[in-house]
Amino acid sequence: MVVGQARPKQMTIAAIFDQGGDPKHELAFNHAVQSINRNRDILTGVELTSEIVHIPEGDSYMAERKTCYLLEKGVVAIFGPLSKPSSEHIKSITDSMEIPYIETRWNYRSQKVIGQAGDYAINLHPDITTLGAAYLDLIEAYEWKAITILYQDNDSMMTLKQIFDRTSTVGPMDEFRLVIKQLDHNENGYRDVLKEIFFSESNLIVLDCEKKILDEVLKQAQQVGLISQGYFFLLTSLDAHTVNLEDFKYGGTNFTAFRLIDVDKPEVQNVIYSIVESMIDKEMRMAINVPDGNLDTTTALIYDSVHAFALALNELSAVQQVRQ
Repeated sequence: MVVGQARPKQMTIAAIFDQGGDPKHELAFNHAVQSINRNRDILTGVELTSEIVHIPEGDSYMAERKTCYLLEKGVVAIFGPLSKPSSEHIKSITDSMEIPYIETRWNYRSQKVIGQAGDYAINLHPDITTLGAAYLDLIEAYEWKAITILYQDNDSMMTLKQIFDRTSTVGPMDEFRLVIKQLDHNENGYRDVLKEIFFSESNLIVLDCEKKILDEVLKQAQQVGLISQGYFFLLTSLDAHTVNLEDFKYGGTNFTAFRLIDVDKPEVQNVIYSIVESMIDKEMRMAINVPDGNLDTTTALIYDSVHAFALALNELSAVQQVRQ
């Protein structure tokens, strides 16, 4: 008598991505699901399946429709988009339905506030108060006193709040000073405000901007003379490591940045290889850019978020029966 092996129980997790977003995000999500299914040390007897939908960025109506569609299919968790309006709307629905909701986007609200809104949502992106404290710790460790802050928009104000609050503790004999300038873009690009900093002779600069404009800002800073001997930049973007700094390496400028990803780890290199080589056909490979083997933070967080959920589900399965 031959006893057949029981088929694994299927559970579906869903991801909602913004239309026109980075294709690496979807690839990371799918690869993470496959990686978990290959790992028999967690979720024994369970096979994860993925359901992916796309919505126009910032379209709350479509976000609601797609979320309801996924809930009707019985998904056990939803991974949200990067768009703030869509993500907030989806979160309100999943909270009411008591369905886990996982985010990886930058959020101006602290994680403590997010946690108070509902017990079913988590965000793997570093808390902005923690990031701000790290930036301030670095500035104090470097003993920077007269600092120029270049910021992109109002979101920067939240990220840099810890540094701004430092001025409230400045005593009459303290040399700590801040000059704050916004990265205004005009027909000259960002060169006008960068020239102001150059002529002010300020050499300690905190640059807070999105990765998508970081390379342009640095090239224009080089053009006006800010990328040269004696200048120090703190780049707050967690994707600064993916920007090619080759053109600036001989100018004598010191660049400092934080990153969450240890690209020297074999596990990280394996993930990069799997995403770029194993899961992409030749036509898509031309459109996917992973410079010098560096993975951007959001892609890494999406991959990690799926694993984090699988580990949590595995722990829950050990103490109670979990059904889809």
